[in-house]
Amino acid sequence: MENFIKMLKQTGLTNNEAKVYLTLIKTGRTGGSEIAKKSKIYRPYVYDNLKKLQEKGLVSETIIKNKKTFSAVSPEKLL
Repeated sequence: MENFIKMLKQTGLTNNEAKVYLTLIKTGRTGGSEIAKKSKIYRPYVYDNLKKLQEKGLVSETIIKNKKTFSAVSPEKLL
């Protein structure tokens, strides 16, 4: 996991962006609270990082039953 985070950071992601992205890769489509719990990042920071990842085109957002969920695009997009 640490090696993958290092690789993600080499592509220009911050440490927290890399952790959030990796959590989404591992869990699939999920909400911000679940990402915070699994990544051990303070929830407001998770949402900040999700927004940055969306701006970079690495995360998509969907609303299902009035709840925001997020999913990561394929890691191949980073290449």
